[in-house]
Amino acid sequence: MKPIFNVDPRLSWDDVCYNKSPMALDLLMIHQDKINWELLVKNFDATYILKDNLDKIDSLNKIDCWYWISRNPNAIDILENILKKEKWSRFLRHPKVNSIGLSGNFNAVHLLHQYPSKIDWSALSGNESFEAIKLLENNQHKIDWFNLAGNKNAIHILENNIDKLNQTHIFLSMNYNAIEILRAKPEFISLPYLALNKNPKSAEIFTLYIELHQHKIETINFDIMGRNRYAIPILENYVQYIRDWLFVSINPYAIDFIEKHLDKVNWRGLSMNHNAIHLLERYPEKINWESIGFNKNALHIFAPLNYQAMKEQMMQFHRELTEYVLNPLRIQRLSRSYEIDFHKLIENYF
Repeated sequence: MKPIFNVDPRLSWDDVCYNKSPMALDLLMIHQDKINWELLVKNFDATYILKDNLDKIDSLNKIDCWYWISRNPNAIDILENILKKEKWSRFLRHPKVNSIGLSGNFNAVHLLHQYPSKIDWSALSGNESFEAIKLLENNQHKIDWFNLAGNKNAIHILENNIDKLNQTHIFLSMNYNAIEILRAKPEFISLPYLALNKNPKSAEIFTLYIELHQHKIETINFDIMGRNRYAIPILENYVQYIRDWLFVSINPYAIDFIEKHLDKVNWRGLSMNHNAIHLLERYPEKINWESIGFNKNALHIFAPLNYQAMKEQMMQFHRELTEYVLNPLRIQRLSRSYEIDFHKLIENYF
């Protein structure tokens, strides 16, 4: 049985194309005419939808679309199917396969192992897979240090080549394993990228950065810090310096902080926050319909299931099943086959 949804007409379907919820993807499967294929290719959880609609991707004739498919770690079988049809020499030049995306794909490095000359070393430098790291270790003269700085599994290479990072350190701040380097060389700290760091110890680097810039605190971008779950306790002491609450409002780990400052909330951001459902339910008039489609937990708000229609959809099946199960001839046949008294068998059914 297919689910039946009551889709709110205010919904932005483009937003739903980014939604990773299985139910949201079911919604897209039912309403494929609403899909923006240029956006859906960026949703790696929607790969199974893409597999059956590659003709639609082809018809767009957009190189960018195949970049995202080539980068998609869940799309390896799509790429391997192309490989079966094309010789390698043609495969990597085929317009459907983007070598930059392929080289950055965590699961695709084995496709390039035989042809290292075809690797995009800049993209590979950001690839965190074991296979990619081994290639980088053996070809350090080809490394793009700008991209490698953000590669958490290449920290041993970075630590041995700190001098290479003087002009290429910006991504280092988002590197989960680079906390000690940042602590030792605070001049490498880039606040926008530190906001993307998922290491709990990133809070220590935020504190260090604020201490070093205390003399010009008004220039610190406290807004961007709102992206990081570990920066929220720090922001408690700097509320007056937050000018734009978008990033705080999006942050699913900032709910307690948000509830203390509801008058400052950016509702466009909060409508995307999957942990803010109770607030969206409490203040439905504040919902931003241009962004709620992103929210993986908000399907019941923007496209609730139509249980009555689903019940009616099941009625025909219910009738057919009842007529089959309770068919007197069938019951009589079962009675004879299993030597069960006909009347006792009827009693078991009813």
